[in-house]
Amino acid sequence: MRMAERDQKHFHRIQNASYALAFLGEILGWSIVVLAMVGAFVLVMKDKKLEGAFSFFSGLALLAAGYYERKKARENSKPPTTPKA
Repeated sequence: MRMAERDQKHFHRIQNASYALAFLGEILGWSIVVLAMVGAFVLVMKDKKLEGAFSFFSGLALLAAGYYERKKARENSKPPTTPKA
């Protein structure tokens, strides 16, 4: 019985650490996007329009890639539906 309890506690610790790491990844990912957008604004203000546009669109591409990956993951995790007769 103690072995099962220890195993359950271990599983919960691993699961909680996984949630914490996923949250940290989300925060760091958004930080990168915000940094790209702020960098784009600074570059445009310093008359470097081409570099600013590249930085801005890189940030948008990161947002689009993240959205696409989450959408694909949600679609793959849904159980298959059976057609109604």
